[in-house]
Amino acid sequence: MKQEGPIIEVWMAASLMLTAVTVTGKPVVKSSPPVLVAPVPTRPPEPCKTIFCPSDYPAEAARLGQEGTVTLDVLADSKGKPTSCKVATSSGHKALDDATCPIIMSRQRYEPAKDSKGRPQELRVRQKVRWELEKPTPPTV
Repeated sequence: MKQEGPIIEVWMAASLMLTAVTVTGKPVVKSSPPVLVAPVPTRPPEPCKTIFCPSDYPAEAARLGQEGTVTLDVLADSKGKPTSCKVATSSGHKALDDATCPIIMSRQRYEPAKDSKGRPQELRVRQKVRWELEKPTPPTV
């Protein structure tokens, strides 16, 4: 497939701020906002207002304290919907790499590129997604 125009660089701060805390001896996951309680919520989780939600952080990666930046090569059609996604540069953690493209493919929409006559066309995007755990703050005494 012939590439028209430059590849666009996008930085997506997927700062999924999560902290493991203990409440009455049971581990929970806290985010700001909303607060998600594991393992079984008493009500449906809040709808996600961004492309990445705190609940998207792979549980095993969170448990192991894994963080990193995944660089993706994404192709979007003339309507801005991703049609392919490949990890260009690994975060160094398979769980984070494996979780990123499915989220981008199902939730991300791009402003389509336009040709010289203003007609929408497919777009190639190089996108970085940073997976980051919130650093616990020491309790105040």
